[in-house]
Amino acid sequence: SPVSANEYQMLINKQLLLRAQSKIFDDQFVNVPDNAKGCGQIELLEADTWMPPEELSEFLAFYPKPIVIGFGSMTSKDPNRIAQVVKNSIDQLNCGCVVLAGWMQYAADAFEQKNILSLPFAPHDWLYPKASVVIHHAGAGTCTAAVKAGVPSVCIPFAFDQFVWADKMYAMGL
Repeated sequence: SPVSANEYQMLINKQLLLRAQSKIFDDQFVNVPDNAKGCGQIELLEADTWMPPEELSEFLAFYPKPIVIGFGSMTSKDPNRIAQVVKNSIDQLNCGCVVLAGWMQYAADAFEQKNILSLPFAPHDWLYPKASVVIHHAGAGTCTAAVKAGVPSVCIPFAFDQFVWADKMYAMGL
C-alpha cells in the first residue's frame, strides 16, 4: 500500500523503516517494529528485454536444465577453493552448470570444462526459470527470484541477513 502522509513525515524524520522484501515472506516475520512498513520487493525485471550471449544460448541448448550457482556480491579470500568445490560437485553430478561469477574473483581458467559455463552476470528472472536448481547466497532478492521462478534452492549464506533468509526459505519448504 502507498505510504501515508504521516508515514512520509516519519520517513523524512528517519522514524520510518521501509522493509523492501517480497510479500512472499510477509508472514514469516514476527516482532516487526510499529515504524516498519513493508513496501514490497525492489526488482529489476529484464527477462523480456535481455539478450543472452551466444555462448549461453548454445550451452542451454546442450544442457537445457542446468544447475545455476551464484553468490551475488559475496567475495572470498579463496575464490579458487570455492571454484574447486563447484567443479568437484558438478563432476560428481555429471550435469551442466551455469556459474554467475558476480563479485567473486575466480581465476580466468577456474571453470575450463565443457559442462560448466561461467558468466559475470545474467538476470535472475531470465535464467532461473531455465534451471533445475539454484544454489545461492540467500540474499533477499535472490531468494525471491528463485521462489518466483519455481525452482528448488540450496541456500549457502555468507553474512548479514542471508542467514535469516536461508532460515525463512527452509521454514517455508522452499
